Amino acid sequence: MNLEIVTASEGETLDLGRRMAGMLQGGDVLCVDGELGAGKTCFVRGIATGLGISELEVSSPTFSIAHVHGYPGGTLYHIDAYRLSGVEELETIGWDEMVADDRGVVVCEWAERIADAMPAQRIEVELHHRSPSERGVVLAIPEGMSSRFTSLR
Repeated sequence: MNLEIVTASEGETLDLGRRMAGMLQGGDVLCVDGELGAGKTCFVRGIATGLGISELEVSSPTFSIAHVHGYPGGTLYHIDAYRLSGVEELETIGWDEMVADDRGVVVCEWAERIADAMPAQRIEVELHHRSPSERGVVLAIPEGMSSRFTSLR
């Protein structure tokens, strides 16, 4: 299922992330891509708050590469691959364990930089500027997962 949603403000981008959080399950991997300032971290912050994590705890892990947040029922792994030079660096952050965690949700910003390491079964999210305040959010959801996300239409 491919779907494009337009958000008209930062608050709407946060809300989209919150709504998606309620549809995610342990073992899900989200690849979040888009140009600088497109709202990737804002979207992830929405997912985190939707999972019960304080908004104040969520920032871009650009310099630490990964932030790990526990939430009731699981773990959110927030990755920023911007500074990674390739998939070989993923071993240093415990990538294989994160992706194998069936109670964890992995959300990776700048995922295109490590595309070869991404599992085949993943949700792809592309954010782009439509205007200074509007964002286009394109979701590519695999067939086997799409029934969970029908209410986003």
